Amino acid sequence: MARLASYFLQLPLNQVESLLLMAYFRILDQGTDPNGEVNADWITTRPDCIIWMDGATPFGSTRVSSCANDATWFVRRFAQVLMDHLDASVPSDTAIVAAQQKLHREYEALVAQAPAKPLDKPFSCLGLARIFEKSIELVNMGDCSLLYEIDGRVASFGYSTVTDLDHEVISAFRKLRDPTVSYAAAFDMLKPKLDKNRAKRNVQFGYNVVEPTDRERIQFERVLLPISAMGRLLAMSDGFARAFSLYGISTLDNIFELVETEGVGGIISRIRSVEDSDPNAEQYPRLKLKDDASAVLFSIA
Repeated sequence: MARLASYFLQLPLNQVESLLLMAYFRILDQGTDPNGEVNADWITTRPDCIIWMDGATPFGSTRVSSCANDATWFVRRFAQVLMDHLDASVPSDTAIVAAQQKLHREYEALVAQAPAKPLDKPFSCLGLARIFEKSIELVNMGDCSLLYEIDGRVASFGYSTVTDLDHEVISAFRKLRDPTVSYAAAFDMLKPKLDKNRAKRNVQFGYNVVEPTDRERIQFERVLLPISAMGRLLAMSDGFARAFSLYGISTLDNIFELVETEGVGGIISRIRSVEDSDPNAEQYPRLKLKDDASAVLFSIA
């Protein structure tokens, strides 16, 4: 409530009056792990908009920002700039393009001042929920996802080719694993395939993400949902989605009740417990032994 009041105090009176007649998002719970500078997940909220991101750390150890890695810089800065561009008169794709172009200029300036040029630039999956024209607009780029209750059932939003590419690599990972091949050795053997998949971002027949770029068009997944039919919504990175997609901690049908009971932090703790019990990815084959995990539970008020 304090965050909502602070947001309203920054607006002109006529805009506040309009917003008070509209629906807004009420944050019920949120959490992330790890909670610090190395985390490439990021969540930013305001009453009419929620952004969640899952950044990809560039190859190599070279960084041009002051953050622990350039992915953490990118998601934090991009979310801030995107929020600044989003208002009721601006379509989401226009705002995303503007944010990418601004980050392109900022990133190029950082590269120009850096003692060494990085091997690759940061990029990120993006999820966006906003109240737009009396509906809830959902936008997805990459493998961030969202579950929502509608008309008494649980539905999902957010699909990307990157999910299929990951499944192909994990299938190859399963075939490589035997008592004589360690996780580290199998991962090294698959690195060329991982590099090839990473190069498929923002190209035809690849997958779409946000990055520092001056391109003028984007491809993204979008849906408009009626506010009146909506229940709770749960936005998350793929590290949190492992709770039901990989580890069996929950199912789609009971995830909302479990989050309400144990909290986002409780689910993340259970995810980490499963990963700690399987340190070599034998029971649950996966490329990242531990992936950044973030989620935000919210509803319409």
